[in-house]
Amino acid sequence: DIDVQGFFQVRQHCDDYLSIFLYVPEDRYEARLRNRASEDEAAIQRRLQTARWEITQAGEYMVQLVNED
Repeated sequence: DIDVQGFFQVRQHCDDYLSIFLYVPEDRYEARLRNRASEDEAAIQRRLQTARWEITQAGEYMVQLVNED
């Protein structure tokens, strides 16, 4: 379990790997963050911005899966 930047580093050094991009639709991700009530609005917005960028990188992975739960 590594983030997108970590995946890019691993990919540079390994020839034999399987990459899977697992993500939650943005509306559900935002709801999960807000329901936790553990972060302020600025932190939630930072996480959402990061998630949006990471989703743009999904095509770099061999498999993309959406977690709808």
